[in-house]
Amino acid sequence: MRISAKGEYAIKAMLDLAMHRGRTLVPIQEIAARQAIPQRYLEQVLLALKRAGLLTSKRGSTGGYHLTKAPDEITVGGVLRAVEGGSAPFEGGPQGRHNGAYSHDLHGILDRLFFEPSRRLSEVRFALGGGGVPDSLLLPTNLRRFGPIAPQLQASFYCSSRITVNVTPDEMARAGHCPSGRMFAAAGCGIPVLTDAWDGIEVFFEPGREIFVARSTEEAVEVLCLPDQELARVGRAARDRAMSEHTAEARARRLVDLFTEVALDEPG
Repeated sequence: MRISAKGEYAIKAMLDLAMHRGRTLVPIQEIAARQAIPQRYLEQVLLALKRAGLLTSKRGSTGGYHLTKAPDEITVGGVLRAVEGGSAPFEGGPQGRHNGAYSHDLHGILDRLFFEPSRRLSEVRFALGGGGVPDSLLLPTNLRRFGPIAPQLQASFYCSSRITVNVTPDEMARAGHCPSGRMFAAAGCGIPVLTDAWDGIEVFFEPGREIFVARSTEEAVEVLCLPDQELARVGRAARDRAMSEHTAEARARRLVDLFTEVALDEPG
């Protein structure tokens, strides 16, 4: 699965408008020049984005385009669906997604927090990423399987839904303080995460403010049905925490600090 030229132009145009959001209106000629997009083609892209409610515009010599929302409220998935419709990568999952290899020990928690909620919310579409799902497993008709998601497409996969469901393998959950890397990847995209409960999660993200924790199908369904504003609020808080404390650079700095503290505590 690849992002089309139209999708790529749309993302570039939205990023350009986000970078120049301090201006009232940004002329199309400037966007086309900065992003190296043919202006006649860009006109079609911007029209589609405007129809989707992502942009506002004004005609004339002093006209141009402006975002209708704050940049952190706009997702890559929303932009792609606006210009590509049914052909957008990962189109059709406006509610929840799970990305991760399937294994037998995950089935119970996946069924409780993902499969069963998708059965109960039959009018909502869900997406399942990751390999290992047996063909014999009966899945709801509103749940679409994508198979393994290539690393370069994972951000698009996460950003194309309202929320991502994370489940933790048994041995990691029993050990505690052992989160999945996918949880940080989704949080870094600004996407709210719903996870199973395990000891130590509060060390990484604050439950209720930066992450949702569910222990039952009922709790998962309750989270999945929250208003968009509430989900977006938690997604933004998760991204702030992930980018400030959970990047490779932040972890490296923390490790150096710990080594320094130990060295300073040694006698002599």
